[in-house]
Amino acid sequence: MSQKFKKASRLLKNPEYQAVFKTGIRVRHHFLTLIFAKSGQKRLGLVVGTRIGGAVVRNRIKRVIREGFRHWKDLLPSGDFVILPTPAAAKKTNSEIKTALQQLFSKVTA
Repeated sequence: MSQKFKKASRLLKNPEYQAVFKTGIRVRHHFLTLIFAKSGQKRLGLVVGTRIGGAVVRNRIKRVIREGFRHWKDLLPSGDFVILPTPAAAKKTNSEIKTALQQLFSKVTA
C-alpha cells in the first residue's frame, strides 16, 4: 500500500466538490461531517476553513484525516469523500480525530 496521497486520490477542482455537495449523502459526528457520493474511484476532499484555528491547527487536522483515509482506503467503497471539520475539532487529539473518522467511514460502508 502506497503511503503517498497522489493527485488521483484527491478532489482538486471546485466543480468536483460541488458535485459531491449536490448529490452526496451526509454523515455527521460531533466534530466532523462526511459527505459521500458514489463515483468510479476513491477520492478525498477536505474543507478546513479559517474558523477552525490557525494554520498549524488546520494543517494538523488535514494531515490526520489524510492519514486515516490512506489507512482505510482499501476498505471503503468507491466514491468521493468530502470531510468538513467543525471548530471543535481543533481541541481534539489526533487519536480522537482518527476514531471519529473511522466511525464515519464505517457508517458509509454499512
